[in-house]
Amino acid sequence: MSEIALLVSTATKELQFRFPGKRPARALFQEVCKNLSLREVWYFGLYYFGDSNRKVWIDQSQKKLATYSSQAKRLYFGIKYYPEDITLDVIEPLTRKYFYSEVRNDILKDRIYCPADTCVLLASYACQARHGDYDEDIDISTERLFPDRVMKTHKLTKAEFIQSVTSMWIKHKGSLTDEVMAEYLRLTQNLDMIGVHFFDITNQKGTHLVVGINPLGMNMYKPEDKLNPTTSFPWSEIANLNFRGRKFTIKTVDKKTMDVNFFSSDPKNNKQIMTLGIGYHQLYIRRRQPDSLEITEMKENAKMQRQLLEAQRDRLRRQQIQSEQVEARYKEDLKKLTDELTSTRSQLNDSLMTIKRLQERLAEIEAAKKELEDRQNELHQMMVQLEQAKHLEESERLKLEEEIRRKQEEVQRIQEEVEDKDSETKRLQEEMEEAKRQFEEFQARQIREQEEAEEARLRAEEERQRALEEAMTARDVVPELAEINQKLTDELKLLQSKLEETRKVEMESAEDRIHRENLRNDRDKYKTLSEIRRGNTNRRVEMFENF
Repeated sequence: MSEIALLVSTATKELQFRFPGKRPARALFQEVCKNLSLREVWYFGLYYFGDSNRKVWIDQSQKKLATYSSQAKRLYFGIKYYPEDITLDVIEPLTRKYFYSEVRNDILKDRIYCPADTCVLLASYACQARHGDYDEDIDISTERLFPDRVMKTHKLTKAEFIQSVTSMWIKHKGSLTDEVMAEYLRLTQNLDMIGVHFFDITNQKGTHLVVGINPLGMNMYKPEDKLNPTTSFPWSEIANLNFRGRKFTIKTVDKKTMDVNFFSSDPKNNKQIMTLGIGYHQLYIRRRQPDSLEITEMKENAKMQRQLLEAQRDRLRRQQIQSEQVEARYKEDLKKLTDELTSTRSQLNDSLMTIKRLQERLAEIEAAKKELEDRQNELHQMMVQLEQAKHLEESERLKLEEEIRRKQEEVQRIQEEVEDKDSETKRLQEEMEEAKRQFEEFQARQIREQEEAEEARLRAEEERQRALEEAMTARDVVPELAEINQKLTDELKLLQSKLEETRKVEMESAEDRIHRENLRNDRDKYKTLSEIRRGNTNRRVEMFENF
């Protein structure tokens, strides 16, 4: 038989294969798992979309690939079986990543009903998983954050929704990628429709019902309400499941209990119901048996990874503390430098004022010396004139001598002023030299302190960079699960209040109305299951038969 080309789409990429048509479908599934490096393969399967866009899971028996290539040229790899507790049962980080990607995609496409407030909360975790810590430069307005239904059923603008997402995103600061993925899955595990495969059935009276095959058992629903099952048969009560024609029979563990009989509405779904029921039942039994060597090895590796993460986190915390201490010292040094700079600038201003005063004094001295020189010249001319004026009359001579005497006194006064100013100038010159010395010291100290501050800044930056690198390294390790960040409580309450005020009742889906009714009655997924499983199996079988 010739080779056939197959395209397999996964949550993260598309794979192309060429296989001989006679090879079994199991071979293709194993090749896909190998290509994706997945080891917890029992949760996954291959499917294509059949009539009414319903998933048709490929039988992993020895059925030939050629059988399916004629039905679908494109196959999909996805989650076929959900674990009872994602946080406990999923072992490897890679498996968790695939669960996160597919669950998020199903929520965005409204395949899994999620109330509006939870959608916004989950969007904040998705932003942290994709972008890391909040950064105002990251624009999330173009990203698909939640189902279109959320905005259609409320009067809040897109900007207001994004603001709510951002406010919650900020609270996740420091959370690692795997950590927020794990928390995302922990929250979604509480959604009513997650992990449930729905099929239309009828009971023996011919009443149209829906069976939901899920990790906890087989639930029976009314067609108009897929959030609240009316009765449930847990796997602990089921011995086996078989069908003949359109009739399915659930054999119970207690042989005294009546069998549960129902009929498929579409015979094309018979094999799907059977395969999913048996697969989930096997997972239930497997979870309660001793671990195989393979699972033991994976759990040991996961434990080592968690220990490695804790060691990395301890180291990261220490480095962050050191970084904070370095930064604190840097800020302290910077403050000290600023204070010293302020003080030195004050001293520098004093020195500059001294230099200015000296310059002014020097100018005064120069003017005084010039005046002294002028007066001395005048005195000299008078003395020459007196020498030459012997022929003058006595009165004129006396008058000239008097002028010479006054001029001599003036010259003497100016001479003393010049000497005083010269003495002050010498003192100011000394002060100027001291100011220059202080200015040079200030410049040298400023350069030295700037260099020290820059070194401190670089050390702090190196510490922060090392801490960041440690954080990036730790992102690939599975962390311990955390409770919902308590900082989100107020944000959620505020959001819920806004959503209630802006609700468009006429645009709500049936699930929205049912969810609101559940909230009013204080009902959730687990309370409902606990309530409908009360009483013995016979009573629940009778309830199912009498719908």
